[in-house]
Amino acid sequence: FYRIQAATDITKTPLPGAVVTVKVAYSVGEVLELFNGTTDRNGLCEAVFTLPSKAGSAVIILNVNHQQGAFETKALVARGSGR
Repeated sequence: FYRIQAATDITKTPLPGAVVTVKVAYSVGEVLELFNGTTDRNGLCEAVFTLPSKAGSAVIILNVNHQQGAFETKALVARGSGR
């Protein structure tokens, strides 16, 4: 699992009620939602998800949306063919 904390940029004040989504995007254009949740009163969200067992490269996209703003980050992941 991943523990995600949503907080303001400067003061680091927790952002309760922020919507957290995690998606995986494959080079063939396929996008799958892996997780959707909301932060608690401390701005925390525990995201539990499993990557599909597809070989090749993909991008994990983390999105956090709150009335005070939005944040998105991406990370490249690669999975071997298992051979």
